[in-house]
Amino acid sequence: MGASDSQIKDQLINKPEFQKYLKQICFNVPQNIINKNHYDNILGNLKQFNVIRIGSTPLGDRLFNVLNAKNNGKITSEILYQFLTQLNVNKESRCEYTFQAYSFEGQSIQSTVSEKNFIEIVVDSWERAFTGLVELLPENQKQDGDLIENWSKSENQKLLIRKAAQMSFKNFSKSQNNKVDYLTFKNWIYSEKEDKIVAKYDGKVVVVPLTLYKFTK
Repeated sequence: MGASDSQIKDQLINKPEFQKYLKQICFNVPQNIINKNHYDNILGNLKQFNVIRIGSTPLGDRLFNVLNAKNNGKITSEILYQFLTQLNVNKESRCEYTFQAYSFEGQSIQSTVSEKNFIEIVVDSWERAFTGLVELLPENQKQDGDLIENWSKSENQKLLIRKAAQMSFKNFSKSQNNKVDYLTFKNWIYSEKEDKIVAKYDGKVVVVPLTLYKFTK
């Protein structure tokens, strides 16, 4: 009997080569200080190991802010390395960091996720997915790209996505105050019902994750 898809993914991500490569790219920055460009580039380079796209996404942007806030505004190579190692080996850490990304407000991590933040991340992820899709289209499909971009960013479409996100939040939160705690939010993550935004056109696909639970594709 052959290995399952999940077993193959686990074998791939847990290879010593992954940790070796991760350490190499995390520490290959000036003075071992990670800025946003370093962060996005490092995360982007992990796609060869089937790691989901985190860099340059709303979820990834918020995670960068979380790491900044937890480390006094200074993300070092060691901090990023440990963060990505945790995501690699620990599913609970994936849930915790997803929660922190959604609950981040102002300059700090809150104890609950608000409906407002949830909707904002979903809508921003929708826009980012279709922006990324348009960027993949060749020059001879520029007109198609313009139509896709205008459609995805139209007020009517954003209103539909906003309403869908609001309904999703109300369904899993059962909350009277438009906020959810960690355990309730984790149950939503575990459900894996709405864990990503997928934009497709003419064979091109862009996936923007809404959670970290499936760290590998």
